[in-house]
Amino acid sequence: MYRSILVPIYWTSPDYVVEPIPFDQAARTMPANIVLLDQIMLDFLADASSPEASLHPLGLEIRAYLADHQAHLLAEIDDPTYGRMQIYRLK
Repeated sequence: MYRSILVPIYWTSPDYVVEPIPFDQAARTMPANIVLLDQIMLDFLADASSPEASLHPLGLEIRAYLADHQAHLLAEIDDPTYGRMQIYRLK
């Protein structure tokens, strides 16, 4: 079953929901065993790592979620047309 990481991301934002919730809470509503971070998400996390970035708090929440779930890198794929993808297993 496929679930997009964008859904819990949207649930953290008042731009998309009336009552935003933290990323961890949103992600727990659709728990995943495997997370695929595509080039777009990897770029987002890199950009959000700067404390000056407007989405820095969300980037921290996503990284904390991955750490809390002991994300283990299973594979990294570099596709010439799509870009880099990282596949993680969560506990």
